[in-house]
Amino acid sequence: LYTDTIKRKSFIISKTAMIYTFKITNKIIIFLFILILSLLSATNNLFSEDTYYLNVLKFGTDSDIIDAFSRIQRNLGSEVNNQILKIFKEKHRLEVYNALINYIRVNKIEKAKNILVNELNRKKASNDYIENVIYTIGELKVKSALNRLIDLLKDEQSPKRIKVAAIDALGMLGASETEDLLLKLVKNKKLDIDIRGHAILTLGKIKSKKADPILRKILENKYEKELLRMYSAFSIKEIEGDASIKFLSKFIDDKNPKVAEYVTNSIAQLKSQNAGDILIEALRSDYDGVRYYATVGLGEIGYKKAVDILEFKHKYDSNKKVRDAAKKALDKIKGQSSSKVAEGGLVEKNEKNNRKENSEKEKNKRPIKKVN
Repeated sequence: LYTDTIKRKSFIISKTAMIYTFKITNKIIIFLFILILSLLSATNNLFSEDTYYLNVLKFGTDSDIIDAFSRIQRNLGSEVNNQILKIFKEKHRLEVYNALINYIRVNKIEKAKNILVNELNRKKASNDYIENVIYTIGELKVKSALNRLIDLLKDEQSPKRIKVAAIDALGMLGASETEDLLLKLVKNKKLDIDIRGHAILTLGKIKSKKADPILRKILENKYEKELLRMYSAFSIKEIEGDASIKFLSKFIDDKNPKVAEYVTNSIAQLKSQNAGDILIEALRSDYDGVRYYATVGLGEIGYKKAVDILEFKHKYDSNKKVRDAAKKALDKIKGQSSSKVAEGGLVEKNEKNNRKENSEKEKNKRPIKKVN
């Protein structure tokens, strides 16, 4: 009787377990089935969406193309991209080409490089359009457009905004061969200040050694245009790197607050431990912008010596932006310290475990004394 009871209970338990397992298995199968259907649906939607854009290019009106491509932010694939290139050989409104140029820039369509160079010569194109094409050329690093960009820069009929865009594009291209041309622009005091300023920035981007002494003189000249002094600080940092810290630090307390802010920001951007003490000193500046950039810089380099002054700035600085930046800087510095402590603790723990294991091995190696 006892044996029969045990058998019945075992059978019931086994059957219950089978039913439970079956239910779980069914749920898993249903879940996987739904997941597969969702993926298939998403894939089909993607394909149908891509087909839609292809058809818009083939059969849509100019307004359809503008509307469709003004809001798309992803690469639609080679078939759509090839059709886009064909559009530039057809006759459409300028807004169509502009929308497609934006798409090309966002998705970095390499096949469009030749198209971009040709578009610089499009007749009756607006300044907005040419400017858009130039910046797209810069971002895609279309070296074959270099000569045309230089022509636009030298052309007296080119509007200021086109010249500025061309200068910026030269910087994006890293066109060091235009160094002398850019220096000529900087030295020409009759030119618009924005053109000279952007030439200074581009000289920094191409790391022009020739420009370095000229930019130093501009920054040192307190009677020079504010914008040129600000941009010179940035470019000196780009050209010299850490070697610029000592020179730039002289202007943290410049009488022009904007120049002082730009200098401090340039030093902070180097993210160098060598700048730590200088940035701490900058925290005592009367300029809010200088204190803000110094605070950010100290957080970026994780400068531990700055903890006390940053805690003071977090609690008592007169500027809320500086107080908030000090809090973030402290979190970064303390976060880095705690991670190093944790890492050190882990190493120490591993070393202790290794010593313990070695000790156990040594014990096992010792001869066992026989007890008579």
